[in-house]
Amino acid sequence: MTDIAGRIEQYTTQPVYIVNTSGIHLGGTASLKANDLILSTVAASKDDWKNLQNIDSAKAQGAISMEKGAGIEVHGALKTQSTTLHVADGVWFTIDPDTNMTSGWSEGSVDSTDAWSQGTVALEATQQLQFSGTLQQADGRANAKPVAVSLTGQSLELKKESDNGGKISVWGQELTDLLDGVYAAEVTTQGKGDAKSFDLYVIGDNGEKKTAAIQDSGWKNWRTVRIDGITIKGGKATVGIEQQGNGDNWGSIDNVKFYRKS
Repeated sequence: MTDIAGRIEQYTTQPVYIVNTSGIHLGGTASLKANDLILSTVAASKDDWKNLQNIDSAKAQGAISMEKGAGIEVHGALKTQSTTLHVADGVWFTIDPDTNMTSGWSEGSVDSTDAWSQGTVALEATQQLQFSGTLQQADGRANAKPVAVSLTGQSLELKKESDNGGKISVWGQELTDLLDGVYAAEVTTQGKGDAKSFDLYVIGDNGEKKTAAIQDSGWKNWRTVRIDGITIKGGKATVGIEQQGNGDNWGSIDNVKFYRKS
């Protein structure tokens, strides 16, 4: 396991990779600062990492944990890939896309020759993801560029929202090779219930987005929300959950389903 208890700071435009299939642990005195940062337990060859090929989060082999007091600051992209991810209360994430250097990241839709137009945070776990940390934009600038956040896991437990109350994509997945038919989507949740908005959504192959409001009402008051009548004719759909919350919001998400009814 990689155990970090000190400071790692980057001054170049290239991404920083910390990779160990046995797991990664950030102690309470750990401090990481980089333009782009990836913490991963995915098993891949050096050539795959060099070319960012076959770096699939589903291949993660170890856990990632972060203790109270640990801090991460990035100016472009932050990504984690693990079986389980535990972020303790008191872990700080600072995203500052306004002062970033030209990004060296070349994955996805971001051109490595362009500066980032927004900060990107993608925390991905194949099993349980527990997030109790604090995510903030540096200095709270009124005209700060946006920060896009996604958290993915089979079981999610969120005990804090972004301090600025921004909308986050709690979970989302594109489904392909679907049979034609009428589908339904559902999710079961419990939580504080004071979010500004909290929705289950489905985007069908025609591009239409359907939503259903999630209304939590307290600890262990599990409720199931469903969207019916989703017609699929092109074999593809995106199912997700998004929330615009308050600084002290918390809750859990479980048992996400998308199934064909007829």
